[in-house]
Amino acid sequence: MDPLAGLKRAKRIATHTSFFKSGVCVGRTFVCVVKTSPLSSTIKIFEPIDQNVRGRNKPTFRKLLQGGNDTLRIYKEFYIPVQSSSIHFLRTKLCVACVNGFEIIDPDTLDTQGLLDPSDESLDFVRRRGDNTRPKPVAIYRIENEFLLCYDGTSFSSPQLA
Repeated sequence: MDPLAGLKRAKRIATHTSFFKSGVCVGRTFVCVVKTSPLSSTIKIFEPIDQNVRGRNKPTFRKLLQGGNDTLRIYKEFYIPVQSSSIHFLRTKLCVACVNGFEIIDPDTLDTQGLLDPSDESLDFVRRRGDNTRPKPVAIYRIENEFLLCYDGTSFSSPQLA
């Protein structure tokens, strides 16, 4: 059996991507494909097409990887004017780790807001100006009813976000 047989049926959905991530948000399965540069990021959100339309119960992961003309469709595409390094799926929002902090994005309206309250002086250590002193966001994790915000060099918890 040809080990590359599955690749011959694959469908290219993007080129020159920096990273991608799949997950569930607003009750839907998404695949986010990110192209990032030092000054901006373009994020495409793909969604698997409901396989019931084609007479199948559920798409298998193998079918998603094999591609085909009707496996994924673009749900939304948006641009943020900063370099991003990761995407995290919350219940109702996407959380994008950027060079200057975490951004929360509504996948339906594409409204964007910073995660941290700019008036909270206790978080000034995260918002320090200067590329060498500002901690870089790495990841966000849900732990029961709070979130653990992880930066290179420090982590702290925050109340329920989305």
